[in-house]
Amino acid sequence: MNDVKRYLAEIGARGGRKSRRKLTSEDARAMVAVREARRAFRRFRTRCFWSYRPDLEIGLADVPWVAEQLMKHGDREAWEVGARLVGGALSRKVRVYRLGEEPPDDLLGTTTAEDRLEMVGVLSERAWTLTGKPRPSYARSEIPVHVVRLS
Repeated sequence: MNDVKRYLAEIGARGGRKSRRKLTSEDARAMVAVREARRAFRRFRTRCFWSYRPDLEIGLADVPWVAEQLMKHGDREAWEVGARLVGGALSRKVRVYRLGEEPPDDLLGTTTAEDRLEMVGVLSERAWTLTGKPRPSYARSEIPVHVVRLS
């Protein structure tokens, strides 16, 4: 019996030495933000995320979206969780407006071109996820296209 305990202690110590890694503080904050966003997605799914698949994979790029949805569709508790997410490791701004004082739907006056390109990237990633198909892996020069010539 002592041989078994000794063996397990030895392999456990060896595994612990191998698995130690160095994380930058930025990476650690990002990991915490993703973990908290995933937890909030599960916790408030029926209130704020009911139209999304329950197994939707939340990544770092989705953290601002989760915070925005919590603050937009949730109650006070959800809003506070969203505000904590925004105050954490995120650089993207989430704007909160009083009811009736929202900006117009035209985003040109309230966002930069960079903001709009980031939105397209997030929406494209989400669209691929919803199809359930793998993302294309071909090079841009090999993209399959069909050219239709107009007379």
